[in-house]
Amino acid sequence: MDDHLKNISLGLNIESNDVCMILIYGIGGIGKTTIARYVYDQISWRFECCSFLENALIVFDNVDDDMNKLELLIGTLNWFGEGSRIIITTRDKHLLNRLKVDHPYEVEGLKYNEAFKLFSQYAFRPDFPTEDFKGLIDRVIHYCQGHPVALKVLGHLLCDKTISEWESQLHKLEKKLEMKIESMLKTSYDGLDSSQQRIFLDIACFFEGENRDFTSKILELYGEIDIRVLWDRCLITVSVDNRIYMHDLLRQMGWQIVCEEHPEDPNK
Repeated sequence: MDDHLKNISLGLNIESNDVCMILIYGIGGIGKTTIARYVYDQISWRFECCSFLENALIVFDNVDDDMNKLELLIGTLNWFGEGSRIIITTRDKHLLNRLKVDHPYEVEGLKYNEAFKLFSQYAFRPDFPTEDFKGLIDRVIHYCQGHPVALKVLGHLLCDKTISEWESQLHKLEKKLEMKIESMLKTSYDGLDSSQQRIFLDIACFFEGENRDFTSKILELYGEIDIRVLWDRCLITVSVDNRIYMHDLLRQMGWQIVCEEHPEDPNK
C-alpha cells in the first residue's frame, strides 16, 4: 500500500500551491477505493476545509455513470483554493479527458508476495499456512491474477477447509465463477449497451491476444468504437504491440455468460 501512496503523492505534488486532480482507475474490485481511502488517511492532516473550499482535500469514489453531477460538483479547478487536491476513483478512464485530469493512476493487480499475504490472512487466520497448502495457494493466486477482492472472497471460502475440499473447490472454480466475484465483475458488463456486450463476449471467446486492428475489421461496423469503450471501461487492455488482452476473471465471466445464454450450443 505504501508504494501506491508514494506514486500517488508524486502525482498530487503536495508541496505545490496549484490545484491538482488525480484519477485512480482500474477494473472493479482491483482496490481503487481502498487505495484512495488509505491515501486520504495519510495526507488529510495537511488540509483544512473552509466555506470557500480553500486548501481542500476531496475524494469522489466510484464515479462511473452520472458525469453531469460530478461536473457540477467540481466545476472548474478555479473554484478551489490554492493547494487543493481532488482524488477520483472510477472504472471509466474516459474521465481523463472529460475532467482534464492532471495525473492518471492505473491500479494493477497485486504482485505474488502481496497476493500471498492477503489471501493467507483470510484463508488461514490467525495461523500461517503449512507447507501442505503451498501448491494449492499458488493455484488460487494464479487463478485470481492479483485481484484483491477475488483473493479475499476465496480466502473466506476456503478457510477451515481440508486439502481435499480445496481441491474440489478449485475444480469447481474452473467451471464457474464464485457468485460474489461474478456479481462484482458483471456490474461493468451490465453497464454496456448491447453491441458493446456482444463484442466483449466475442473478445472473451475468440479474440483475446489478437491484434486490435484485425479484431476491429472482423467485428465490422461497431468494432472500432466499441473496442475503445471496452478499453475505457478497463474491461480490456491493449499491449504496446497492439494486441487485446482481458483479465482471466473477466474472460471466464464472458464464457459463463455465453454458456448461460446458449446452454445447448455455446458456439452460437
